[in-house]
Order: sequence, then C-alpha cells, then structure tokens
Amino acid sequence: MELAELLGNAVAFESAERVIQGYPSLPADFKLPGERMIFDRNLHEIDQYFQAVDQIQGLTKSAALLSDYRSQGINLIQMATARLQFEFQAILTRKADIDPTAAAYFSSLSTSCSSGYQSPGTNLNQMVKAQNQFEFLAISGLRGGDYTGHPALSDKEIYYLRSITERMSSIGSPHYCIEVYRCSRKKFVEKSFRLLGVERLSTNDVKRLEWEELQKKIKLWTGAARECVRKLFAREREMFERIFDGLGSARTYDACFVATVKDAATCLLKFAETASTTRPWMQKLFGILGLYYALSDLLPDLNLIFQSESSKSIVNQAAGILPQLVELVRGILSDFENGVLHEMSSVPTFAGTVHPLTKYVMEYIVGIVRCKDILSELIVSKPSGSLRNECGRTPLELHIIWIIMSLKFNLESKSKIYNDSSLGHLFVMNNIGFIVQKIEESSELSEMIGNDYRKKLSEIMLEAVNSYRRSTWDRVFYCLRDEGLHYGSGFCKGVSKRTVKERVKSFNITFEEVCRTPSTTWLVPSNLHLCLQVHQSILEELIPAYESFLGQFKRHAEHPEKYHVKYSVEDLKYAVMVSSWNASSLSP
Repeated sequence: MELAELLGNAVAFESAERVIQGYPSLPADFKLPGERMIFDRNLHEIDQYFQAVDQIQGLTKSAALLSDYRSQGINLIQMATARLQFEFQAILTRKADIDPTAAAYFSSLSTSCSSGYQSPGTNLNQMVKAQNQFEFLAISGLRGGDYTGHPALSDKEIYYLRSITERMSSIGSPHYCIEVYRCSRKKFVEKSFRLLGVERLSTNDVKRLEWEELQKKIKLWTGAARECVRKLFAREREMFERIFDGLGSARTYDACFVATVKDAATCLLKFAETASTTRPWMQKLFGILGLYYALSDLLPDLNLIFQSESSKSIVNQAAGILPQLVELVRGILSDFENGVLHEMSSVPTFAGTVHPLTKYVMEYIVGIVRCKDILSELIVSKPSGSLRNECGRTPLELHIIWIIMSLKFNLESKSKIYNDSSLGHLFVMNNIGFIVQKIEESSELSEMIGNDYRKKLSEIMLEAVNSYRRSTWDRVFYCLRDEGLHYGSGFCKGVSKRTVKERVKSFNITFEEVCRTPSTTWLVPSNLHLCLQVHQSILEELIPAYESFLGQFKRHAEHPEKYHVKYSVEDLKYAVMVSSWNASSLSP
C-alpha cells in the first residue's frame, strides 16, 4: 500500500468529515433554535453533503485507510444516517397535513356534488325534471375540477427523498424510509378521502335509503372517484416510483405504495359495489348509468396504477362490479317497460289533454337516446314482446320501439275511461300527437324508431283525428244536410222556409255548443302542427257543406237575413280556429 494513496484518502476523509460534522445529528423530537435543515440550503450544498456521505462510506470500506479513520468513519456514517432519517421524516411531515387551499377544494367538490338536488316526490312531472338533473351523469359524469394544488411533493423534495433512500439502501437500512413514507402518505390520502365525503354503506343501508338520497350519494361518488383515481392515487403512484423505483425488492416497495392507498381505494369501490345491489326501479336508470360509466371509464386508470400482484385485488374488485351494474341496468329497463305497459291510473286527464305518463315516458326515452352509445353496449337481448320488422334493428332500438308501442296500448286503454267518446278520441289524438312530436324533435330518436313505426303512429293519430271530427262535428254536419229542405218537384220545386229557419237556428246552436265543449277547446296548443291538422280536417268538410247549404236557400229566399244566418263563411273559419284556445271569442 503506497503512502501517497493513504495520505490522499486521509485528506479526502477529513474534508468529507468537516461537511458531515457541519450538520450534527438531530433526534426527531428536538430542534435547535434557528437550525436549518440540509434540504433548505441550495442544491450545491445538498449535493456536497451527499457526496461527503458517499465518500466516507466508500473510504471506510477501503483497505487504503488507516484504522483510526475507519472507526471514525463508522461514527460519521451513524451521524449522517440519523440526520438523514430526521430530514426524511421532517419533509414528509410538512406534506402530511392538507393545506387550506386543498382542503377548501376537496370540500367544495363534495358540496357541489351533493347540492342542487330536490326530491321529486311522487308527481310524474317532477320525476321527469329530477331525472333530467342526473341524465348527464350517464353521458360524461362529473369530471372533477382543474385544481392542480394537490399537495404533491415538489421535484426538489422528491430528489432529496430519493437521495436519502439511496444512501439508506446502500448501508442496508431502507426499511426506515419505507415505513416513514407509508405512514405519512397514508395519513394524507385518508384525510383527502374523508374530505370528499364518500360514505361507507352496507347493503342494508342501501335498502333503507330513499332513492333520491342514494342518487345524491352516487352523484358525489362519481366526482370523488375521478378525483381519487386520476389525481390522488395517480400522483401518489408517480411520487412513489420516483423515490423508490429500482431500489431493493420491488415487492417490498410496491407493498408500501399499496398500503398508502388501499384502504381509500377499497372504500371507494365498496360504495359502487353496494350501490349495485339496489332494487331495479325505473327511476334509477340514469343514476346507475352514471355510476357504471364513471367506473368503466376509470378502470384503465386503475389497471395502470395497480399493476402489481399485491394490488390486483383492487382492479379485480372494480372489474367485478361492472357486470353487476350491467345486470342492474337491464333489470331497470325491464321494470320500466312493464311499468309503461301496466300503469293502471284510471283518473282521466282533464278534457283529454296529454297524460303525465306520456310526458314521463317520452322524456325518459329522450334520456335513453342521449345515452344510446353506452346502452347499446349493455342491452344485448330483445324485448319480451313481439314486434314486426325486427330485421336489422339493434336490441336497444327494439326496446325503445316496444316501450312506445306499450305506451300506445296503455293510452288506447285509458281513452275508454271517458264517457264522452269525442274526449276519448281527443285524448288519443293529443297523446299520440305528443309522441310523434317528440320523435320528430330528435333526429336520433327518429332514426332509431324508423319510418315504418313513425308512419304507423302518424296513421293512428290521423285515425283519431277523423274519429274525433266525426264524433264531435257530425251533428253540426247533420244540420247542413239537404234532406227535408225541399218540397215539390220540377218547376214546382222550392225550399221550405220554415225548415230552413229551423235548420239555421239549429246549426247556430249546435255549432256554438260544439265549439264550447271541452273536446273542442282543449286541443294541445303546444303542438301547432296537430292543431292545424285538426282544423284543416274540420274546415275541409265544414266549409263546403256550409257554403252549399247557404247557396241552396239563398237562391229561393227573398230576404236571407230573416232566416237567422249568424255566420258568414269567414266568420265560421275564424270561430273554428279560435275555439281551441278561447271559446269566449266565438261571437262574430
């Protein structure tokens, strides 16, 4: 061994010693006034300290070092180890507590997810409005904000922790870093998770909850799940890998990461799993779709975050929930179909207007159409009822058609409740007209229904229009008949003045009665096309008959005004047009 080498090592040792002794060992429960951590100094000084530790460690193992230096080196390594352990814990402790900005963000996310909901009660119209509040969940879900203040470790902190872990690993003591890191980050993750407001629910809890309460919790969950998986868990994974990747046993280090997030991840997924056990009621479709969409959307992220064998149980848990939600969605759709077909309310709507069931079902179908991409993947079997022209149609399209045809059957049954047949025809006309209108308003729904069924519904509506016209206006047309007006024949043929007077008087009274009946004054004004179609149908028969009637007796009457003719042709047209909205404006 050469003297020069010994002297060189001694000089290097003493230089490194001065650096290490410049930062005395500090116990975790003691801080000197004004003492600065190595981390708080500039990067050059930080690297200088780590180089000194490496040099002392290397020289201590070298044979080219005097024995006195070797024993002193062991003491220096112990001093540096204590110092680095203290700083490792101190840095993590700084980030273990959630800063006010992050706390406010998590709290606001929880509040925004759970607010803005009103109980729909039992009214069908209110249920439709409540359904629309959550319809968007099935399409895109709640996607968390653009908050970037997640208290992740900075690049400098990660570099420093990584450097400490490397030194601890090189001297065979990595377990301290693993345990401190696990405890600190687990504490932070669980605090963040609690702030998001996701509750632990049992199956019995789900059964006891009213649906609107569970729906609020689902809405909150969709936002919290994205926040947890794509921000909280993903960033924890990224930080963990940057600090520990490639150091020691991969299994040991991965177990540390899994331990930091597993409780939160399991609780998060447990909610979705428990919610999938809810009863398949029709009002739950869009909320459950939102839950399914959010979870399926997050599954690739979960696969990326939890890749190891020790964390596969989390991915398997998530993947296992999806089939349960699929079956629930199918059950809900089946429940809805049965509900539409067998809804038994027997109270007729006032004056044959659109039934709440019709509005609810069509709004529900519009919601289904908006979710058609995801529902087309889930609905793979045909409806239980038989339909014509099934060829080339998807199962979802067949289900929508079946629901509409079931609604038609139900409405036709309800139309028989009315004692006045004209009101029954008006009821069918208004309700089928509403269905046709909703179909025509949506190009997607119109395409899914197809021309054949659209034409069929239009034919049913037209048939109802004609039946309504006959049942309501035939007695008006009866007053305008030729039969009984004439007497004699040939050159002696004439018109009975008495009969004409009676007919005109009878026509005036009957016409005004018809215009004032509910079946005439309660056409659906929102469906302008239907109103015009009905008016046109009436006028096409009424005006020619009235003109012919007036022409018959005017040719034989010396003073037509004596026959009590109250309406001109234009007056008649106007009276028919306004009768749907304002029966009081009939007087010419």
